[in-house]
Amino acid sequence: MEIEQEDELLSKTLEKQAVLALDNVNLEQLLQIRQDYKRLLSKKKFKALTDKLDNSVTQLFEQEKAKAKVDDFISILVKYYNDKLFEQLFKPLLKDNISKIIRRFKLSSSFDNAAANANLLNELADFISPLECKEIIEAFSENSQI
Repeated sequence: MEIEQEDELLSKTLEKQAVLALDNVNLEQLLQIRQDYKRLLSKKKFKALTDKLDNSVTQLFEQEKAKAKVDDFISILVKYYNDKLFEQLFKPLLKDNISKIIRRFKLSSSFDNAAANANLLNELADFISPLECKEIIEAFSENSQI
């Protein structure tokens, strides 16, 4: 019984903090908050809070999509490519900009940067043309960071 009360108190505290955190943050900050909370809040009782975070990300994405450059989104999304919300919101945006992601991959400035860009390309593998595939393969021999 005591553990349930502690869980309930934690839930209420985290929900209050999350609501405060959602005000005045940019998309990248909100995605980081969402990722941190999702890691911590795997219990079903926290689903309402994680759903609220997902809704906030969706709303902010839609607002910023109209005014932000695709390259700015790609820089942010390279960190958050592996979850359900990525599939819903971000993958269609990236699918329409494969050439930009290939360019980022070709210009990767570090091994970590190349790995992050390669992960995005992997997510889009089904949409890459044979010509784009050749361009990716050539990048391996042209850039020592890949």
